[in-house]
Amino acid sequence: MSQFDVLREHQTCAPGDEPTNDEIVATVEQWDSQFGVVVSEVGPDRFAIQFKTLPDNLDEFAQELYAFCPNIIEQDFGNYEDILECPDGLPPDYIAHVRRMAEGIDFEDPDYPFELLKKSLRQTQQVAFMWD
Repeated sequence: MSQFDVLREHQTCAPGDEPTNDEIVATVEQWDSQFGVVVSEVGPDRFAIQFKTLPDNLDEFAQELYAFCPNIIEQDFGNYEDILECPDGLPPDYIAHVRRMAEGIDFEDPDYPFELLKKSLRQTQQVAFMWD
């Protein structure tokens, strides 16, 4: 079974089917042919990707990732400032990760979530997608 079959088996898609399972599989297959990917943490509304290589232009790629799954900004990187202001109830290792990622980030810059996404890609070469 291929990693793409796992996405199909779980029928991974967004609520309302945008993107559909077929669109998700096609996009991941395209990224695999461009960069090489390893898919993990697959569920009906989520998965993660480890990229073997990254494109030279991370600005464009971050926009592409956001267009594919806006939640990577809206429910993840876009919340780092709030997480740092009120870390109550969150796991200490996650708070430490957010603090490390936030170093050098200007939260006054409206594009700071994209800067965090690019920084994360450079450091980990991975991203998690989730729809709800």
